[in-house]
Amino acid sequence: MIAAGVLMVSSKIRYPSFKDLKLGQRVPFRYVLAMVLLILLISFDPPHVLFGLFMIYIIYGPIAAVRDMRKARAAALGKS
Repeated sequence: MIAAGVLMVSSKIRYPSFKDLKLGQRVPFRYVLAMVLLILLISFDPPHVLFGLFMIYIIYGPIAAVRDMRKARAAALGKS
């Protein structure tokens, strides 16, 4: 949790925000199925599954930042 907090506050690494979810609209069936499976998975072993999900969330930020930097570099080299 400390690592996620430090990465979110002190760096330029962007993490996904779930504030923009539109829960009042229709949702594709695969999302509903994924949520049911996620809840089922969490119910088997909550501490380990939640820890794994939080670790995936923490690692996602730096991976996405590197991917975005590579895209920006490729675009800059392509324009030159």
